[in-house]
Amino acid sequence: MKKKGILILLLSIFLFSNFINAEENVDVNENIQRDEFNISTESIIKYKWYIEEEVDGIYHPKGEKLEGYYEDKNRISYGGYTDWSYDYCSYSRDNYVVESDADRVYKKIIDTQYIKLDNFKYDNNIRVFNNTKEIEFEIIEQSDKMVVLNLKRLYEVGNLWLYVDTDQSYNIYFYFDKRESMMSLSKYIEKNKILIPDESWISEKSTYGNEYTRINHSDTIFKYCTGLRASCRAKQIKTYRYKLSRKYYDDEYHEYIDGYIPDINDYIIEYTDEIPTNTIVVTNTIKELIPVNKYVYLNSENLYNKIESEISDMVEKDEKKLQEKVKIETKYIENEVIKKVYRIPKGMYLIILILILIIIFETVKLFMKKVD
Repeated sequence: MKKKGILILLLSIFLFSNFINAEENVDVNENIQRDEFNISTESIIKYKWYIEEEVDGIYHPKGEKLEGYYEDKNRISYGGYTDWSYDYCSYSRDNYVVESDADRVYKKIIDTQYIKLDNFKYDNNIRVFNNTKEIEFEIIEQSDKMVVLNLKRLYEVGNLWLYVDTDQSYNIYFYFDKRESMMSLSKYIEKNKILIPDESWISEKSTYGNEYTRINHSDTIFKYCTGLRASCRAKQIKTYRYKLSRKYYDDEYHEYIDGYIPDINDYIIEYTDEIPTNTIVVTNTIKELIPVNKYVYLNSENLYNKIESEISDMVEKDEKKLQEKVKIETKYIENEVIKKVYRIPKGMYLIILILILIIIFETVKLFMKKVD
């Protein structure tokens, strides 16, 4: 009877202790605030620190975007100047350095590149000069009654003259283009060997054009000044463009490094406080950032091993071991959130001690009976 009573007592104590433990687990799981575990708000956040270095630096036209580059508007360089032209006067002064001046506007007989002699037989008897320099030409069309000369580039008609070694009469035409759509001068020539264009060469079919130049020319019958027009030249402004590359102080975490920038995505949080009196086990990890002041963030593996060791020592030595100061270190980027907490109630230790004493007492009694 005594043995049955002891067994009933043990079973009752076991069921009662499990009920208390389960009840407390529910309460703890519903409230996992920092204060629940006696961890103070004092903590140290350490970062990896870096400086930013410029790489791939180039000068690029101001006002034009360059994808992936930063712009330093205080570092400037310039391109070369363009030729003088009225068109550059409208260029933006924000992106170009623009110099202004004035062009002289000349009205002139258009220049000539092709010379046609009609009713004329060519027999190497023509020489063409630009002022005092003889021009080499090519024959592009020829028959018994006509020849067409290509001077290979345009010349001002007022600088041209010809030597034609013939006694026949013929018509001569100066053309701007090969299609003969724009005529400069024309003349009927009768037995003249030296041909120097003059006012009589100008006809109703002569074509005029404008020439803009900063050079001052003397007026002639073929070219004369009619006024002034604005003229500009421009050079492009270029700003310095660069990319940034991070250079880290080292691979360690530091609270502060003078002159360096913290990498806010790479850090550790260090807590220093009393170990909690409850066994803490992390059973789930949420991959998101949670405010530090809302939950307790602990390294599950290190903390659990430490507490398990402390509890083992407590059973053998002293319950006060659990209150020793320890340093808890967490290293992560994505915070670990504690989801489940198991408690070992203090009253449980007293119950276990009583059970052990009863078992020892009954064992001794049985042993003494056997000896008798």
